[in-house]
Amino acid sequence: MPIKTCDLLFANIRSIKEMNKGLLADIGDRIKSESTKLSDLFIEFVPILAMYNDYCQKNVGANLLLTKLLGAESKETKFKEFCNKQVSDPRSRGLALNSLLIAAVQRVPRYKLLIQELIKNTHASHPDKHDLKKALGEVANAAKSINEAIRAEETRQELKVRHTDE
Repeated sequence: MPIKTCDLLFANIRSIKEMNKGLLADIGDRIKSESTKLSDLFIEFVPILAMYNDYCQKNVGANLLLTKLLGAESKETKFKEFCNKQVSDPRSRGLALNSLLIAAVQRVPRYKLLIQELIKNTHASHPDKHDLKKALGEVANAAKSINEAIRAEETRQELKVRHTDE
């Protein structure tokens, strides 16, 4: 498979994976230090969430490409066989490639839900309560921006298909 096709399918997923591993490590270190403040980690993390804009926008086209590559008319038989084989690999947890690719798109809304749960379970007098609300607002704004970018790309792809059909 050409590198260009791989780039279209996977975009900047490696950078996103490393970014998430970094946040997880930071949270783990914070918990080990017995500190109960987490909001600053999320607030520092928000600017890095911009990486998701690129991935999520490209994911729209990646899904279309993947559908084409795995379709009945595709000549990419080795790729199809590889994808089918990987579903049974325990590391994929039985998920097909399209499901794995969308998981990154769903990550930012999950961060938002995590922070909402932290707020819900943090006592009103806790010193991190206010900053958790601030972190929630910033992550929510990032999620909104990503959703707008996805919608814009979906519209572009739709127009492209219509133009091709004419």
